[in-house]
Amino acid sequence: MLIIDGYNLIHAIGLLPAAGRGVRYEPGVLERAREKMLELVIKDLPESWRKETTIVFDALEPPEFLPNSYQRSGVHIVFARDYQDADEMIIEMVQNAQRGESVVVISSDHRIQATVRRRHFIYRDSDQWYFGGMQLPERRQNADTPKTKDKPNPDAPLSKEETEYWLRFFGK
Repeated sequence: MLIIDGYNLIHAIGLLPAAGRGVRYEPGVLERAREKMLELVIKDLPESWRKETTIVFDALEPPEFLPNSYQRSGVHIVFARDYQDADEMIIEMVQNAQRGESVVVISSDHRIQATVRRRHFIYRDSDQWYFGGMQLPERRQNADTPKTKDKPNPDAPLSKEETEYWLRFFGK
């Protein structure tokens, strides 16, 4: 699962100037920044990650014409309408993730990063991730994926090196 802190990434890559809480933008500014960021991320996000990606946006003033969540090119886009902000929703998503699940969070927010660290998942700072080529860990194989290595055959004959090792080990 890949979770992206939407407005954090927007600010980190310079699509909106840094602003404090409560700053109001001119009508359409946030929408244009969101659309540009979605376009950039979706274009370069590996296909294998898209269906497991959620981009979370604050929703103090959500666009009325958009639902709470929708899909674009397989990416799940969510407005944190029932939360104080996107950070709260992302933290809850991380806390609810199962151990052993592959979770990567893109955010420069230290509170989110601390939660991710405590759960032993992976985080990347927004700017470093984006400008570093959007690198993501290799996908883990699931149970349905054939293994690339065969199981060892206990009945197979030993190689010359293995035979010599065991003869030295047992002193013969």
